Amino acid sequence: MCILLVLAFFVIQLTFLTGLSPQIATTATLILVLLILVIVLLLAFFVGQGGSRLKMGGSQDTDKTVRDDDRYWKLGIFYFNKSDPSLFVEKRFGIGWTINTARPFAWILLLGVILISILIGVIL
Repeated sequence: MCILLVLAFFVIQLTFLTGLSPQIATTATLILVLLILVIVLLLAFFVGQGGSRLKMGGSQDTDKTVRDDDRYWKLGIFYFNKSDPSLFVEKRFGIGWTINTARPFAWILLLGVILISILIGVIL
């Protein structure tokens, strides 16, 4: 999908560089974007959120950390589990990922993102 997205931007740039007809560029870009959307929808349908529909071969893994336990979620949105080695975990509600706040590197990463945001705001 990344290649298709780069191709979509490349077609747009070709209109400026070569004098390609804007109608052809618009049509090609729309086709590429629609193809990307179809692929995303097919992936979501067959794989599910977080790979929930993927079939796992072999035996069931009993050592897997239970991340949905209430004791690991502070205020319902902050994941805090010292025994879980994962830095990122799937959100409990909705779509997306959150950090394991029990991991020191997660705090370093979070502070780094905040500092970069502040620096960009001050520079610009």
